[in-house]
Amino acid sequence: MSRVSSLIGLLILPSLNVAAQVIFPGAELLGRPTDHSVTINVVPNTAIEAYFEYGLTSGGPYLTYPSSGAATPLFTDANTPLVAVLNGLASNTRYFYRMVYRQSGAIPWATRPEHSFQTQRPAGSTFTFTITSDSHLNVGGLGNPLLFQQTMQNVAGENPDFHLDLGDTFPMDNVSTQALANNNYLTLPVLFTMLAGHFAFVFGADDAWLVFVAIAVLTALIRVFFNRWHAGRREWWIPAACVLAVVGLALWLQPEETVPATGGSVTFEQIAPVIAARCAPCHSGASPPLGVRLETREEIEARAEDIERQAVQTRAMPPGNATGITDEERRLIGAWIASSG
Repeated sequence: MSRVSSLIGLLILPSLNVAAQVIFPGAELLGRPTDHSVTINVVPNTAIEAYFEYGLTSGGPYLTYPSSGAATPLFTDANTPLVAVLNGLASNTRYFYRMVYRQSGAIPWATRPEHSFQTQRPAGSTFTFTITSDSHLNVGGLGNPLLFQQTMQNVAGENPDFHLDLGDTFPMDNVSTQALANNNYLTLPVLFTMLAGHFAFVFGADDAWLVFVAIAVLTALIRVFFNRWHAGRREWWIPAACVLAVVGLALWLQPEETVPATGGSVTFEQIAPVIAARCAPCHSGASPPLGVRLETREEIEARAEDIERQAVQTRAMPPGNATGITDEERRLIGAWIASSG
């Protein structure tokens, strides 16, 4: 009799313990919603197999993903996100779903609580969202875990369509690899790189590469300041040095006073060949940059102030001096605009 009881116990205990053996840090995280799909992420503390059940009614009936369900489930290792993309959904529709899982190698399956999501609404529909930022949870004396918990409860109470966290929830204290550290310090320089083409004082300078390097270093230093601030260190010399460096850059990059070409007033006929050779190669045709076309006298005269600012004062145009405009030609354009004004 005792052997039978032991055998029954061996069969029953795994089914009772499967849920306790797998720990999840939180509910499934849903992202990238579209009008036909949604991506589900979940992180277990041990290797698991899993599949998802979903449908239009709470409690079922359900479809499964993967479609074969328990026969060919998804798999993930310990502390590695399991990612599932539910596809083929109807737009503007509420779906209910739940996760079915088991520890790898185990026999019984366990079921997580049911949740729901809404697929993308039609363009023009109203929606709600919430935003949090700069929570600094693990910064002593700065973050407030209780306040953050209350904030998250308030967010959940609003039942938004989606939530945005703008960052700085955690500082650098938990960065454990060189790659993560590089990403942290290079964020602002990379952002500046993406935007630098919009600023003539960068690409229009004689030593544009040096300007770029200087500003990249300054933006990285700003990140250093905030990383140390989050760690409780107030090193004010860093922003002070950055301000002085920016002032120095501004003085260095200020437009030079352009000396107009001598020899009396300059006519349109004198500058027309310059515009045609140095500006019109780009600013012509059906789709010129920013819609600025410089082919006719009327178009050129209408843009005289822009031409002066871009080609004479800041020397930002042509970009990289691709068409080889000379200093004398720039002065000639400046003299024409001065005599026309």
